[in-house]
Amino acid sequence: MPFRYICNSVGEVFCQTGWEEPSDPSQIDPLNPCPVPICDVHGETCNYGVCEAPDYCACEIGWEGAICDVCIPLPGCQNGNCTEAMECNCRDGWTGGFCEIPFCSDCQNGECAGPEECVCFSGWEGDACNHCLALPGCKNGRCGDHPNTCECEDGWGGHLCDEPICNDGLGCGDNGHCFKHPNDDSENFCVCETGWKGVSCELCVPYWECPQPDNGLPACINPNDCICPTAGLSDPKGLCGHSELGGEN
Repeated sequence: MPFRYICNSVGEVFCQTGWEEPSDPSQIDPLNPCPVPICDVHGETCNYGVCEAPDYCACEIGWEGAICDVCIPLPGCQNGNCTEAMECNCRDGWTGGFCEIPFCSDCQNGECAGPEECVCFSGWEGDACNHCLALPGCKNGRCGDHPNTCECEDGWGGHLCDEPICNDGLGCGDNGHCFKHPNDDSENFCVCETGWKGVSCELCVPYWECPQPDNGLPACINPNDCICPTAGLSDPKGLCGHSELGGEN
């Protein structure tokens, strides 16, 4: 053990650097007059530890550093720090007992992968994953309340909302096709095939010399055909030979 003190010629005791006498004079041992180590690191002494040798602090559990002033976080603490020993105070954006769970203030249809980082589930987008994505190919519609759907705008129908709708959904029958109005998106119209007419292409166009019925019935069933207006009527041009209402030629 190094000498902790020296004596001068007259027997006076002087402690070596790093050692001192007990503060209580009654505790002074003549055989070991300088038993107390001095820990002085830039004017600081041991905070949470014991000075065991000159400038050496033996820290308590949960503390470290030259003067035992640096706390040690709780083992397993991932995204936090401490102000006291064995604490785990989470940094902003983290929560949980070990600060292992990221925090998102608003993540509706996704997974919080990091602080305020919301990774959206399939079919959703936006910072909070609160905007659904329409069905791929949806042309004139939107997704509504559920992703991968296609709710059509007014005037459109079909699986991808790419088919115009005429006559409030009644369509153009089997004799025409619906088209968007070139100047008015709110109105569509039917373009009838040759030989058909009407709002829904439901009326055939009779042969131009067909007699016109006087009872409100149609003049034809098929385009360029005739229906005789009364039974027994003989048409000199033979235009009523296909079918008569109520009788035969």
